[in-house]
Amino acid sequence: MLYRRTTMGNENDVMDIRRALDTSNSTTGNVLVPLVISDGVRMYIETRSPLWNIINKFDFDGYAFVYREQTGLPVASFGAELGALPAAQNAAYVQRTVPIKSVYVRGELSGQIIEASRSLVNVLQREITNSSIGLVRTLEQKIIAGDATANPNEFDGLDKWITNTVEMNPGTPGTPVSLTLAMVDQLIDAPQGGNPTHLIMSKAMGRRIWSLLQAQQRFNDVADINGGFQVPVYGGLPIIRLFDNTTILANEILAPNMDMVSMPILKNVTYEELAHTRDSTDYFLKMYLTLVVEGGARYHAKAIDVKSS
Repeated sequence: MLYRRTTMGNENDVMDIRRALDTSNSTTGNVLVPLVISDGVRMYIETRSPLWNIINKFDFDGYAFVYREQTGLPVASFGAELGALPAAQNAAYVQRTVPIKSVYVRGELSGQIIEASRSLVNVLQREITNSSIGLVRTLEQKIIAGDATANPNEFDGLDKWITNTVEMNPGTPGTPVSLTLAMVDQLIDAPQGGNPTHLIMSKAMGRRIWSLLQAQQRFNDVADINGGFQVPVYGGLPIIRLFDNTTILANEILAPNMDMVSMPILKNVTYEELAHTRDSTDYFLKMYLTLVVEGGARYHAKAIDVKSS
């Protein structure tokens, strides 16, 4: 509700109480009340991950992204002096087809809440912004753990694309062992086509690395990456910590070469309103895109069966 108390002659003695959410016991605070929205309402969300910002994105026209991936080199051979030349050789290529996927987020606000908030905070614009953040947050998770086999509507994430696997417990595969710096070094050296550009791990795994570095009195460096983020560095590689570390990357560390990772975008984030069936603004945001990782068996690597404790 809105209360206003004013004392004549004292402009500082003014108190406004504005409620944005119904916080009664019967709700979880998720019901917008058509009163007045304070411009001081805070946004309590997790720190946004920098993962989205290091993906190379480009505009693309087509139903599927088709490219030829080189999988082999010409083979040389020894020969006798003045002998017959060997047969002509060519690099090996495989055609890859990656379908474009559709991702949506839908929102709805009542006409009353929109009108009640227009003089202070544009609640519709705020919810559109929140929907955009939620859309990117979902995409970040699928960039890592997307699985088109389990869900044909998704694209495959890095964990599926990268097939160069480094087993950190070869004696007992499937049983995670505590991470050591030697394991991280082994992972960095695993790609055959050059060094990776980033390390992607859970927050808990990041804390494990910090504790190991501190125990050995090593210098902890940081790096600036796209999006204005500053992240820690190990072995010259920026460390990207995934915000959702409960199940995704619980026992894995990814070491991708992000120069070989791209995201063709058929349609960037677009706002559209749905037909009015009641007194509300019903809308959705959409994107058409996919994820492409070239050289999953050569230019990247992932460590498995490691744990942060």
